[in-house]
Amino acid sequence: MSGVSFVSWHRKLLDLLWPCDPVTGQRRLHKRHASCEKVTIRWKMPSPGATAADVKDVSVDGMRVETPEPVQAPLVVQISGENREHVGVVLYCEKSGSKFLTGIQLLEPDDPVRLMLDR
Repeated sequence: MSGVSFVSWHRKLLDLLWPCDPVTGQRRLHKRHASCEKVTIRWKMPSPGATAADVKDVSVDGMRVETPEPVQAPLVVQISGENREHVGVVLYCEKSGSKFLTGIQLLEPDDPVRLMLDR
């Protein structure tokens, strides 16, 4: 590899295979797919509540949604929409213009946290 150091080659490969999240600056594990679906986010604790949200993007194990109000993190939430039903944990909620960008990690059906929520 003439003219290119191993470090710069390795960094370019890393950026290609494992891109940084534009919001957090951290590396993502899965590719995100854009979405424009409308969903409702509901939670039971600390006090019951719900908010409408626009899904910005979805990956294998998470999603980012835009909400009109902040959603507390960490918080277990139920996500329901026309094409999806999920349970997840809010990882972060950051102000983005007049709305809030919320990162949610989706839980597997047999996850103990999800099983507690179903009680």
